[in-house]
Amino acid sequence: MMKHGLVIAGLATWSLLVGTGIAHAQQPRWLETGEWEGRGTRYTSVFHVNTDRWRIRLTNLSADGVQVTVFDENGNQKAASRMLRIPLYVYEHMEGSGRYYLKIQGEGGRWKVAVHQYLSKIQEWELLQEMRHPDTPLTKFATWTGSSGSEEMVFSPAAPRWKMKTTLTGKGQCTLRLVDRKTEDVPVLETTLDRPGTYDTWVHQDGSFELTVESQDMEWKVDGLSREKPHRQ
Repeated sequence: MMKHGLVIAGLATWSLLVGTGIAHAQQPRWLETGEWEGRGTRYTSVFHVNTDRWRIRLTNLSADGVQVTVFDENGNQKAASRMLRIPLYVYEHMEGSGRYYLKIQGEGGRWKVAVHQYLSKIQEWELLQEMRHPDTPLTKFATWTGSSGSEEMVFSPAAPRWKMKTTLTGKGQCTLRLVDRKTEDVPVLETTLDRPGTYDTWVHQDGSFELTVESQDMEWKVDGLSREKPHRQ
């Protein structure tokens, strides 16, 4: 009887340990799943949220204002933060899984934005599987290059969602301004860059665009990439 009792006690202990382990594995935690840094105004790529509870961390690295607006994949505005005008970070809490992108609108100073998701181990694994699925490769539809001076380019991407990739070399400063020609008073992209490197921004609309590049002592290359062929002008 004693041996049988020990077996039962051992099974009960093992069951308790397994249950505790499963509960621990299911305990959600905050994970950073995306981060962007820059200055001025730009849009992020579309990202997947695999939980109903997530947040945006907005960090202002200057005394200039910065604001974040959240859109779903179809371009519907879901939320907007207040304009942050002091060097500080704040959290904007969100609800609802799905696919989203951000508009980060700055007045010139540097900023940093991160997305955090409250995920269980199972949700982490599901998100990882989602991120591993390759998107359709991007095709380059235009390339512009230059150095010091000012240049303007007009073009019409065929795709409603496309990417602008900017590569800078040298020591100087380069300002880029992209506007939809129908609403020129509201820039899609407006930023001043003073460090060599590669910078990406996404545009989540089609139409006819005008890109202005003003450079001082920097060589630049801008590539337009999409998943469809462009309309030539």
